[in-house]
Amino acid sequence: MRLLFVSALTLAVAACGSPETAEPVDAEAPDVSAEATSELPVFEGDFVWLLDKEASSVKFMGVEESGPFEGHFDTFDVAISLNPDDPSDAKIHAVIDIASYEANDETRNEYFPHKAWMNLEDHPTATFISESVTASDDGGFVASGDLTIKGFAKAIDLPFSLAIDGNTAMAQATLPVDRTEFKVGRGYTEDDVQHNVDVVLDIVATR
Repeated sequence: MRLLFVSALTLAVAACGSPETAEPVDAEAPDVSAEATSELPVFEGDFVWLLDKEASSVKFMGVEESGPFEGHFDTFDVAISLNPDDPSDAKIHAVIDIASYEANDETRNEYFPHKAWMNLEDHPTATFISESVTASDDGGFVASGDLTIKGFAKAIDLPFSLAIDGNTAMAQATLPVDRTEFKVGRGYTEDDVQHNVDVVLDIVATR
């Protein structure tokens, strides 16, 4: 089921900048979250969906001084339990391996892992863990929960569309992420990369 997956998420924003600059200045940031959450739980029941990794994708899109850029993550996973007719007990837990990034530019690829950007040595994954999933008026759904990037957790709402064909589900979502809220980027209030980066989710899963 192309189920929502953030997680991202979001992170690709860090794909530009210089690792030689000073540490980011202090700014208000979300609470630090334990990264033990990177282990996927095992759900049980009739509405447990298994990710089709070959058919799914997690991309990111942003804008830097030279213009728009796009990249993707090769490795990600998600545990999903969701009855579309009654999402009251739905659970979604998504994990992205940040080190699997491809920013489609040699310079961005070089800077991405550095401490001022994604700090992959200390924070190799990003996660999304839902607290609730509700139906929306437009026929889609909204997953509410915590997005954790670079060790910082922020409560978000993730709207996503969902189409089901037999035992296959397809979900799509675009999540705007403000990189400054996760202290991502050199002197992370600077504007060589715009603050907002879109994480685009195209998730297929089966049951």
